[in-house]
Amino acid sequence: NFIPSSVDLDTANAYDIFRLACCQYVGYRTDENENEAESNWLKASTMGDANAMLELSVCLFTELKYEEGFKCLMKSSKAGNQVASFRLALCYLNGIGCSEDYEKGAKLIQVLAQNNEPNSMYFYSTMLQYGTKDIEPDEDKANELLIKASELGSAFAKTDIGLRAFISAKTEKEKINAIKMVEEGADDGDIRAMCIM
Repeated sequence: NFIPSSVDLDTANAYDIFRLACCQYVGYRTDENENEAESNWLKASTMGDANAMLELSVCLFTELKYEEGFKCLMKSSKAGNQVASFRLALCYLNGIGCSEDYEKGAKLIQVLAQNNEPNSMYFYSTMLQYGTKDIEPDEDKANELLIKASELGSAFAKTDIGLRAFISAKTEKEKINAIKMVEEGADDGDIRAMCIM
């Protein structure tokens, strides 16, 4: 029921400006305008909206402004956005926009996994599956986390479960069900699943 044209940028709260920017970005009930959307995400983020900070970070990373994108993720994470915290952990693990700090990234993934952030649960499950320098392998716990991550909506987890099911499938019906799970991962944005499909 949100009407983008009803938003007065001079008096609107940060959340409504964030929603307006999202509409502008995809052209929902307004003209599609990525530049205007980015400008409004910036406005909403300076007003403290964690979701706007997250979306602005995506724009900055796309524009190869890694350090600025990292700073936006940091602010969004500090404001309580778990998706931003997950992406921040990936930045630490890979040294994107910051100095690589595997230990900090891995600890953040673990904390987020314990707080049921789905993609962090998936990544922590892979750490447990294969082990790292600081984490002993635990296949049972890894599988348990993988299933829970899938149930909570992790596209990565859905893809992995689907692939495992496909490899072990004995019947055509089992293969079809496995493919459907990989397809769900693709629909939810997992690029690996898109390539497989």
